[in-house]
Amino acid sequence: MIIKILSPQIPAFWDAIKFTVRSAEPLNDESLQPVYNDLLQALLSDKAQCFVSIDSERRLRGLILSRVMMDTVTDEVFLMLGSLYAWDKITDEEYKEGHDLIMRFARKQDCKYIAARTSNLRTMEIANSLGFREKYRMFEVRL
Repeated sequence: MIIKILSPQIPAFWDAIKFTVRSAEPLNDESLQPVYNDLLQALLSDKAQCFVSIDSERRLRGLILSRVMMDTVTDEVFLMLGSLYAWDKITDEEYKEGHDLIMRFARKQDCKYIAARTSNLRTMEIANSLGFREKYRMFEVRL
């Protein structure tokens, strides 16, 4: 079962959320605390969302974070999918269930599209299988 957790439930999931960000994002140790602070504030004020997959015994199986954002170029509202982590193997059917839930949520928020960012090849494969198409690639060099 996949559900969107409510802001009062965030503290119960906070350790799993931090683990997901640390595992899924290419961040250095110095930037973790500011990222956590920003994310916690966004989650508690409903500016970010947390969707979780739980099994029949209510054990956490997977987690994905998102934010409803405004595209300043096109002036369109969109849903940005961020960190994704699975503690157990997620089946194709569960990915489809999650996709459908997130699509319904995005439509309810009047989003014009859903975007995702990742550096994980498996996540890219899943996104492609769910109808996402690569828009561009970003590279950086640290100074």
